Amino acid sequence: MAGEAYAASSPEIVAQRASISQNALALLRFEGELRDCPNLSAARFFISNETGKLLRAQQGFLFEVSELGSWQLSSITGVPAVDINVPLNSGLRKLVARLARETSLAEVTELRLDAYANEVDPALSSYPLQEALWIPVVSQHAAVCGGLLITRQEPWSGTEHGLARRLSSAISQAWIWQASKHKSTKRYWPKSRKISAAGVALICSGFIPVPLTTLAPLEIVPSQQTVITAPIDGVIADIPISANTLVQEGDLLVRFDDTSLRNRFEVAEREVYVAEANTKKTMLMAVDDINGRHQLAISQAELAVKSAERDYARTLLERSTVFSKHGGIAVFGDKRELIGKPVATGEKLLAVADPSHVEIRADVPISDTIMLAAGSRVKAYLDSDPLHPIEAVLTYAEYQPRLRESGILAFRMTAAMVETGQKAPRLGSRGTAQIFGENVTLAYYLFRRPIAAARQWLGL
Repeated sequence: MAGEAYAASSPEIVAQRASISQNALALLRFEGELRDCPNLSAARFFISNETGKLLRAQQGFLFEVSELGSWQLSSITGVPAVDINVPLNSGLRKLVARLARETSLAEVTELRLDAYANEVDPALSSYPLQEALWIPVVSQHAAVCGGLLITRQEPWSGTEHGLARRLSSAISQAWIWQASKHKSTKRYWPKSRKISAAGVALICSGFIPVPLTTLAPLEIVPSQQTVITAPIDGVIADIPISANTLVQEGDLLVRFDDTSLRNRFEVAEREVYVAEANTKKTMLMAVDDINGRHQLAISQAELAVKSAERDYARTLLERSTVFSKHGGIAVFGDKRELIGKPVATGEKLLAVADPSHVEIRADVPISDTIMLAAGSRVKAYLDSDPLHPIEAVLTYAEYQPRLRESGILAFRMTAAMVETGQKAPRLGSRGTAQIFGENVTLAYYLFRRPIAAARQWLGL
């Protein structure tokens, strides 16, 4: 009896029961919050961001079957908008579509992504979270209508498989309920003349001309700046200024390690002294000795060479310290990462920017690109002051998209602010830019994205 009482109260069993209790409470809380989602869009966001927390997943990808039967990626953990042009997103969609053709995807399935890299998409092999777990979403007709693919670095355990099956059942029930609410909106045909007239007016309003606009994240950058590059090959010894501080003309910006340069200059200077002494000696010998006259020209040439080497060593030593040519804001990263770093001649170190001359730089994703030309209107909404937009004019737009720091293919555009007498915004400020294009009909403005999405799905 005493042994049984000890076993029942052992720390391992108590900890195990506490863990089971916490998991049960977390699961009940998840199911309750999922039922409280007001619509299908909120349910999608909740499923992709909260399901992985119960299974210790690091990222989740929610897939759905469209009305045409094709698989589409609808939500990603921590991402507000899905970009189908990202290689990883495209590769995962191809993987799910292939698995759906080979299997029913109606059961919880564990898989490793790099096993399909050669056959589906090479981008799957470069993804750091290789261990994936498929959680199906089943409709009321027992057909798979979607699923959640969660990923992490460690393999999945049997307990997590069981929890995933429970989550699959809960998500499927909530999905069926949300889908039924979404389809409950009834269509009706207008019968009265007033409603018919309103419908005609609504159709006619589709031909109203409106400017086509797009939104893009912006950053305030300097329009006039001096890029400071390394004048010599060497190691940075010190940067006496701090980042984003005001510097004056003649202030010391960068100092290189000059130990070898200083020694080289001193050796070259001593060699010049030796060459000058030999030249004086040869001049005295040339007065009476014909051989001395021949040696005089050689000594003078050697003196010229040593003098050139000394002047070159002095120039390198002088370049070991870099001074500011004009005042402004010193723009660079963490100087602790620069000190002690070996650099080559011409490598960028920092920039000195004029804080009173700034411009707007925006990165427009390729999915939001519209026809733009120099002179287009731009309104900038800074995060620090969103109620007072800044008027600007587009001055430059890239013709070829590039992969930006955020991992999205985008066109870079710059705009000059309209002179209004206001104080220039702070360098580095961020916000959202509204870029205006040509005038189009209201119907095209409203249905441009659905048309583009339909063409991508149908391949037209």
